[in-house]
Amino acid sequence: QGQFLIYPGLGASQVEGVGPVEDQPLLEAKELAYYRDHLFGTDVPHGDPYAFPLCADTFASLPPTYILAAEHDPLLIDARLYCERLISDGVRCQLHVMQGTVHACLRARKLSPVVDEGIRFLAAAARDLLA
Repeated sequence: QGQFLIYPGLGASQVEGVGPVEDQPLLEAKELAYYRDHLFGTDVPHGDPYAFPLCADTFASLPPTYILAAEHDPLLIDARLYCERLISDGVRCQLHVMQGTVHACLRARKLSPVVDEGIRFLAAAARDLLA
């Protein structure tokens, strides 16, 4: 068992002390708000860990987790916070940040060595879990 997350949106905006989402190339704060509103409508369940996993009290029962993130992505903070929380709750977690990339950069597979390295990270993680 394991989790594989790619550019995860986990509700960092719901975590106390986390500032507003910053616009990044290919994904701006207004787009994140659009997707949130499309998913929840006008009744956004603020603080609900099923909607915003970073609002959960504990992650101790979760399986090993592998996260692939882009450096210039407003969701990078979600990935970092989630990995930190998992590790602090005793869950094995590895975060691989593809340097110099933007959200949805996996489209550049076979064109970008950095993206190819990210894909190899996920493949190695899958082999590790299946071993």
